[in-house]
Amino acid sequence: MLLECKGYCRKIAFAPDKYDEYKGALCNYLDFLYPILLKLKELPFMPKSKPLFLLIDDAGYLNFTQTKILNTWVSYRTSKFVSLKISTQLDYKSYNTINEKTIDYPHDYSQINIATVYTSSGRNYYQRIESIVTKRIKKYLGKDVLPKDFFPPDLKQEDSISKKYDQIKEQFTKEDKKYAGPDAARRYATSEYVKGLVAGRSGGTFSYAGFDNLVNISSGIIRYFLEPASTMFSESLSRNNKEASDILYIPDNIQNDIINEFSQKFLEDEFKKS
Repeated sequence: MLLECKGYCRKIAFAPDKYDEYKGALCNYLDFLYPILLKLKELPFMPKSKPLFLLIDDAGYLNFTQTKILNTWVSYRTSKFVSLKISTQLDYKSYNTINEKTIDYPHDYSQINIATVYTSSGRNYYQRIESIVTKRIKKYLGKDVLPKDFFPPDLKQEDSISKKYDQIKEQFTKEDKKYAGPDAARRYATSEYVKGLVAGRSGGTFSYAGFDNLVNISSGIIRYFLEPASTMFSESLSRNNKEASDILYIPDNIQNDIINEFSQKFLEDEFKKS
C-alpha cells in the first residue's frame, strides 16, 4: 500500500495539472484498520474469545473532523471484536459522525466517569491516598496517625449533619420498608443542612474540611490532594508558630480556607484556558 501511494505521488508530482484519480487503498476503519486488528487477534499468543482493546487517549485534543471520524468508528459497534476505549477530560468536541448522525448512549457506547469510580471509600483511589498520607506522616513526622485524624472534619458541622440524619431517618422510617429511613437520611442529610445555612442567613458556610471531603474534591487526581495538603501543612506551621514535629493534625478552618483558595484558583485557570 505504501509503495502504491509513493508511486501515485511521484506520478502527479511530474504532471500536477493532469487529472489522475487515485485507485489505491484508503486508510479507513472498516476496510483497513479493522481487518488488520482482526488479523492481530488470530496470532497464537493473543487471548482467545476476547476483544482487542484500542485506547485513544486525550481525545479532547482531536479537532472536530478527527472527532467525527472517531465517532464514525464508534458507530460501527465492533466492540465484540475490537473495543474502542476513548479517554477525555470532559472536553470531547462532538458526538456527530462524518454523516452528521449522532452516536448515542447507551446504544453506541458506554460512558464511565473515572472520578466517580475511584473516589469512594473502599476503592483503589481512596486506599492509595490513605496509604500515601499514612506513610508520609510516619516518615516525616515520626507519628502513627490515621489520615482521618490528621485531617479532621468540622466537628460542629458533623454534629449538625448527624442530627439532620437522625431526624430524616425517623421521619421516613416505615414498618413495611425498614430501609426507607436510613436511605433517605443518607441521601438528604447533608443537602438539608446546606439548605438550612442558606435559609438561616447566619453567614455560616459549608466546611469542606475532613479527609473524606478532600479525597472527593481531588476527583481521582492525586496531585489535587497532595498539593493543597502540602499548603495546609505549611499554613498550619505558620499560623500556630510550631515545629513540624509538633503538628498532630491540621485544624479544620485551615483545611477549609486552603481548599477553597485552591478550588477558586483552579476554576479561574480553567476559564483562562478557554
